[in-house]
Amino acid sequence: MKVIISIHDVCPPFQKEIELALKELKGVKKSLLITPCWNQDSSPSSDYFKTLADEDLVLHGLTHKTNKKDFLGNLLLMSKSSCKEFYGLNEIETRSKVEEASKIFQATFGRKPTGFIPPMWYHNRYSVKVLKDLGFAFTESEVAFLDFRRNQKTLSIPVCFDFGNNKLLSRTTLYGWKYVFKHLHQSLLRISIHPSDVRNGFLPDILQIIKWLQSKDYQFMRYIDF
Repeated sequence: MKVIISIHDVCPPFQKEIELALKELKGVKKSLLITPCWNQDSSPSSDYFKTLADEDLVLHGLTHKTNKKDFLGNLLLMSKSSCKEFYGLNEIETRSKVEEASKIFQATFGRKPTGFIPPMWYHNRYSVKVLKDLGFAFTESEVAFLDFRRNQKTLSIPVCFDFGNNKLLSRTTLYGWKYVFKHLHQSLLRISIHPSDVRNGFLPDILQIIKWLQSKDYQFMRYIDF
């Protein structure tokens, strides 16, 4: 079975958390999901981003936020703002965000992004079409990895412990996945690590899960390898 570890929300505001996660995962294959202008910050730090240039990098939205009213999402996260960046956007708005994020990514790293994974794995009715039109090779949804070049869909439920301010749900999910791993049969496991996992003290638990997978001879890969 294949495993992809992804570190989400990589941006200057979370530099401390990202550096700690990278330190703990030294020697383990992983991919970094870049959010160029976190929370509508219009001046991303290219100096920090450039230190990550040799990593496997995937574009992860533009700001990770939306001003649209996502009542259910806000209730789940106990937050006033939604993290589903593409929630409620029309095709023009969706394309504009993706193009702006791609432009910043290319200017910073000197190459076009190959993949695009939307915040919270949420796609609106236009986003997959927009990504295909703009030449992206892959994306992910809440239930699958989508390979545009091969026109293939790999069913896979993302392993996520980040539920914003809802720490009870985060911890319940964390210990629930330890059990589910032993009974879940998927050709691809997607493990996501967020800055909030580091702040909430969940990183040691996630590392234990990774060690368990290593002991079972799971094949660790990056997106660029998959």
